[in-house]
Amino acid sequence: MRSPMRWIVPVAAAALGIACRGRDDLDGRRAPIPGLPAPPPEWRPPAGGAEVAWDWVANRAAIAGHLGGALVVDCGGPDVAKYIEAPRSSWHLGLRVDGVAAAAPDGLAGELQLPVDGDPGGVARSAGGGLRVWFYARSAVPDQLVSVFFNEHRLRDVALPRAEWAWYGVDVPPSAIVAGDNKLRFYFRAAADLAGVRTAAAFATIAVGAERPAAEGPAVAFRAGPVDRPAGRAPALSVTGPSRLSAWLRVPADAPRLVVAPAGDGAGVAVAVDGEVVWRGVAEPDWAERSVDLSRAAGALARIDLLADGPVAWGRPAVVRAPAAAPDAPDPPPRPDVIVVWTISSLRGDRVSDDATPTLARLAREGLYAPAFVAASSAPAPAHVALLTGRYPDGDRPAPGAPTLGARLAAAGYATALVSGNGFVHDEAGFARGFARYENPMRRRQAHGARALWHRAKRSLPSAAGRRAFVYVATVEPHLPYVPSDISIGAAWGERPTGAIEPARTAQVAEAIARGALRPTAGDREWLVALYDASVRDADAALAAAIEDLRELDLLSRTAIVVVGDHGEELFEDGRLGHGHSLSPVQLLSPLIVWYPARVAPRRIDEAVDAVDVYATVLDLAGVPLNPEAQGRSLLAASGGPAFARLPGWGRAVVAGGYAFVVPRAGPRALYDLRADPAATVALDAHPRVVRWLRGLLGLHAAYERAWRKARWGTPDALAPAFAADHGR
Repeated sequence: MRSPMRWIVPVAAAALGIACRGRDDLDGRRAPIPGLPAPPPEWRPPAGGAEVAWDWVANRAAIAGHLGGALVVDCGGPDVAKYIEAPRSSWHLGLRVDGVAAAAPDGLAGELQLPVDGDPGGVARSAGGGLRVWFYARSAVPDQLVSVFFNEHRLRDVALPRAEWAWYGVDVPPSAIVAGDNKLRFYFRAAADLAGVRTAAAFATIAVGAERPAAEGPAVAFRAGPVDRPAGRAPALSVTGPSRLSAWLRVPADAPRLVVAPAGDGAGVAVAVDGEVVWRGVAEPDWAERSVDLSRAAGALARIDLLADGPVAWGRPAVVRAPAAAPDAPDPPPRPDVIVVWTISSLRGDRVSDDATPTLARLAREGLYAPAFVAASSAPAPAHVALLTGRYPDGDRPAPGAPTLGARLAAAGYATALVSGNGFVHDEAGFARGFARYENPMRRRQAHGARALWHRAKRSLPSAAGRRAFVYVATVEPHLPYVPSDISIGAAWGERPTGAIEPARTAQVAEAIARGALRPTAGDREWLVALYDASVRDADAALAAAIEDLRELDLLSRTAIVVVGDHGEELFEDGRLGHGHSLSPVQLLSPLIVWYPARVAPRRIDEAVDAVDVYATVLDLAGVPLNPEAQGRSLLAASGGPAFARLPGWGRAVVAGGYAFVVPRAGPRALYDLRADPAATVALDAHPRVVRWLRGLLGLHAAYERAWRKARWGTPDALAPAFAADHGR
């Protein structure tokens, strides 16, 4: 088995810990250089009052470019990342080989997922319905041989006789092509060290179409950068011939429009939505903004195409929406004297209700509530890594040097305590780093229920005015084994049935089911689910008791409470019980609640929420600036967006736009519509546009996961200008 995806990203070190001091291009533009002629004035269209939702120039890494009837993949920059399906294929990015920017598969094999459709301006077929795969590559060894596969159809073996850059082509028969993403796979005979990595070959360009790109060397479908016209200079996407630039995105729901100024020498231009042309025009010599109504796709996921039949500069293309009402400037918010992060292990996102969890339901109504919080992993340890360090986990321990919430808040004057009943969240693994106090009674075989943990945690609460405290309480119920109180069993089930599985044995039962050694009856399954639900009731009651203690101590009005599930729980949706064995949505989705009435107004976020955002939100509550190692953003000033999960050794998942896309290292991928099927019981069959969008988000994120900072780069579905500026493409 090959190692997990490896990435070489030149900007990684800077993004991880070195502040970009002295930079003048953080918005993607450069300041004038003394001594050089002043650039032309910047052209801007008349102010229309709209709000930019998706800037095409900033998001150019997400755009699929077609030129001359071929999909052209620029392997020398971030463009290729959206076609790499993590974790099934490993590539090294950001290489330079003989002065050529390139990407290289890790070892002997690499694959890409490339979209092919029959819509205008896309991949052109030959007269017989086939196409060709073209690649500009450089072998790592002489006398190389590569087998080329298309959707697992073996096309032929291609000889690369010399270790130098050259174009190669392979025919693809019509029978091998499908509508939507097509898997292109290379398998080489030999590998060697090239540009500091072990690989078989480096690729600068890969293209799919009837004709080879005209360039003798590396080819690109479009270029992004400033373009000068008589009216001034504007950022643009420029093409040199017949082309289609395609973007998969969620169209805003409120008065969406595409605004763009196509400039050229009379080339015909058009805009299409999901393959249907909705506007046609001509590229005039100077900038002239056009507005295209997108209401037909309002609130939906759509593919928007910019089409041209000749050279065009698409000036300032953007999807815009009606501006949101400007909020009143608030008074400086009070800083809470007490911050409590209360994690509930294995709490599913669909278990908050007035009946079963009245405390959680009340906090959700009164605070910020995200029912689609996505855990960073379905396993406890990596899930808590994201919560405590604000970084995507790369294993079961916090990364060396990554400040924990305890360290950051201790430096801000808070007395800090980590009290854990979770066997994975302990000091030897580094979770207690930076906390003044740490206890884990579970590892000492002492009482470690939520009430017992709170009894220990409240010793760190301030006893005098002017003192502050931060406590992180990692509770375990309703985690297996499900051992609820008799009162909660009665509420969830009624009288305990004769011969039922004993609560103390539920963990062993779950393991036996996973091994196939036990096939539970329908009654067994109902009883086990009832025990889980009863444990959820106990978790809610323990939280209620903690809140009552805060009230009696006269601290509640000065306390911010963050309640979050570390991950979800499977309850036989795929035939198993528990978590940590896959990335099924029910193992990832959990509620997040941020309650602090002095600052946080009631608000519900129905979009997915990323786990690394909890860290940034807690720091924001405390008035502590976000450290450069943190990868998330505060939810107090932002909404949700794509959320990513990883189970080391198993696979990856992304949740966005009401969908979940799960990609294991082996076995079938799965796409779920969480709006129609919240429990994710039925995988969807064919939704090529949804899959392409989610696969693109997952590929882009996985490629730059260790270096990603939302505060600088935005999110993969809405990139900030600094992302392109940092990658020089």
